[in-house]
Amino acid sequence: SFGCPENASGVATSAHLEPAVAHALRPIAEITQQQECLAALQMLQALAAAVPEAPALRPLLPRVVALLLGRQEGHPPCGAVRAVAVEMLASCSLARQLRKDVAGLLPESGLSTLLAGAEAGAPADAFALALLLANLSELEVPPCEAAKEVEPTPVRSFGEVAQPLWERCGFFNCLAACLGAALRREQWPEGSGAYHRPWKLCGTCLWLALAGFSTSLHGAVPMLIEVVERRIASAEAEDADAARAARLGGGPPL
Repeated sequence: SFGCPENASGVATSAHLEPAVAHALRPIAEITQQQECLAALQMLQALAAAVPEAPALRPLLPRVVALLLGRQEGHPPCGAVRAVAVEMLASCSLARQLRKDVAGLLPESGLSTLLAGAEAGAPADAFALALLLANLSELEVPPCEAAKEVEPTPVRSFGEVAQPLWERCGFFNCLAACLGAALRREQWPEGSGAYHRPWKLCGTCLWLALAGFSTSLHGAVPMLIEVVERRIASAEAEDADAARAARLGGGPPL
C-alpha cells in the first residue's frame, strides 16, 4: 500500500476494514494473537502513510491507543506491536485531518507510559515516539481525568513534554540525518527498515517551528533547501513536458 495509493484507497473504503481491524485488536487472550495485532497495525500504518485522509482511520485510533497503552484486558502488547502502533500514530499525526484526534487520545498519564517505555526500548523506537511528539508539538496535552477532579494543573504542550526525550536521543540531529536519508531514499535509522518521505519530514519541521523550536532546526536547513529545490526542478520539468507535448500536438487551435 505504501507505493500504491489506488490499492490503499480500495482497502480504506472497504466496509470490511473497521470490523476486521476491531477484531484483530481485541484484548490479547493468547500470545499467538500478537502476530494478528501486528499484521493489522502494519496495514493501518500503510494506510495512514498513503491515504491519511481516509475516514475509516479516525474511528480506529482509540483502539490503537488503548492497545498501545495497555488499557485492554489480557496480555500486554509485545515490543514489536507497540513500536508499529507508535509508527502508525506518527503517520496519522502528520495528517491535518487526524493530528488533533491523535493528540486528544494522549493525556499526560498516557505520555508518561510511552516515555517510560522509550527509555528501555531501542533507539529506533525512541525516534518514532520523538517524531510523533514533534508532529503534535504546538498542541496542548489533554489533562488526565483524575486531574480534572482536583485543582487544575498548568497546561503543557506536547513539545514541552517531549523535550527531555528529545535531548536524551539527540532528536534534532537525528531529524536532520533522517531528512538527508530520505532525500537519498535510504532507511532511517540504519537497519530499521523504516523509510521516510522528505515532504512529510518538512511537515514535522513546520510544526516544530510553529511551536517555537525553529532555532533547533538549523541542522536541517540544507536538507530543507534541497527539498524545495527539487520541488521547483520537478515543477519546471513538468511545465517543460507540457510545453513539449503541446508543440508536438500542434499547439492550441487558432
